[in-house]
Amino acid sequence: MPEEVSFTIVHNPEQALLDVVFVHGLTGDPKKTWTSKAGYWPDWMAEDHPDVRVCTFGYPASKFKKWIKKELDIFELAKLATEILCGKGVCKRPIIFVTHSLGGIITKLLLNHCHGSSDEQAAALAARTLRVMFLATPHSAPPLPQVVKKELPGWSSSHITALSGETTVLEYIRDTYGKYVASNENLKNVAYYESQKLSGVVQVVPMNCANPGISGTDPIPIEADHINICKPQSKESAIYTSVNRHIEQAKKLAADTSELSDHDTQIAAEGYSEKADYDRRDLWEKMNAADRENRYTYANSRQNSFARKYMSLGLQPGTRSDYDLLLSEVEQRFQAQVYFPLVCKGATEEEIDNAVQEKVIEPLANKKIGATTFGATNIQSAIYFLTEQCHIRWDTER
Repeated sequence: MPEEVSFTIVHNPEQALLDVVFVHGLTGDPKKTWTSKAGYWPDWMAEDHPDVRVCTFGYPASKFKKWIKKELDIFELAKLATEILCGKGVCKRPIIFVTHSLGGIITKLLLNHCHGSSDEQAAALAARTLRVMFLATPHSAPPLPQVVKKELPGWSSSHITALSGETTVLEYIRDTYGKYVASNENLKNVAYYESQKLSGVVQVVPMNCANPGISGTDPIPIEADHINICKPQSKESAIYTSVNRHIEQAKKLAADTSELSDHDTQIAAEGYSEKADYDRRDLWEKMNAADRENRYTYANSRQNSFARKYMSLGLQPGTRSDYDLLLSEVEQRFQAQVYFPLVCKGATEEEIDNAVQEKVIEPLANKKIGATTFGATNIQSAIYFLTEQCHIRWDTER
């Protein structure tokens, strides 16, 4: 088990065609998770694909125990992973992620964070990802308490409880990842589930829970339990053969598509000119439901000002793109740092306001996004514009 967050390059050819990154589960290990009595999967991959850079990403369970006690710090881990991967060059060429269990959720969050990012390297990482291989990853809520019980014995985690269906956190991760998937025409998701029970007792991630809810992605059964699905016994094992096939496909795509390598890739953020479908209340109704009706006049003024500027940029695609990137960043920060950990938990108005200031406005104020620098008032206006456009809310779902 690593003592700190780590990134290890197992094989590094001089002219790599693509990167493969292995991401283990919550109590896994970048070495042990992928090792059977017969050998170490990343080594086998390097032997069979000498033109591929093979890497592992690891994080310590001991440190994660501290993080996991705090709501939604898995989002922070995804951000840290982004920094490490980009720092190690996992953004310069096409990428395949091979993930086990909850490591798949970390990978989805990482890609959600990178999608539409104002950081060119992070955006390139998302744009250049060709495959995400989910090995027994729970994409829906029911099995997560079982995963925790088996992988994290003795832990009591409010974070995992939040993912177990009590809130909409897992739905948010899935829906946001769906938007990213829709934006990347080269990306293919492949899901596997264990067909055998762990210790003969429980099938931790059954077929329905291994389904990521992405069109064209049907979970594939593997004759192994939850722990051994990521430990192929030979190069003839079904999981090894299947992943190998997708690597070959991705290599061909990488070779045929020069845009995936060697130059900056800009991935477009979601447009915000249309209202989202899941909360069609007007601004007054939303502010009133959150007991913030006394702020309606100011909020409406700010969002109107932002909307006029935003809508007028239709003929200025460069600046409009900067505004879309800003809105994407504000939405993600608000959801991850304010809505789920505070609004959904009944925090006070003062606590919510402080978090908005510290977690959303201050980090973005006077920061250059694209070619545009936005002030604190712009960020505040963007928050109310997103409220009006039904992308964020200040009250819990009834």
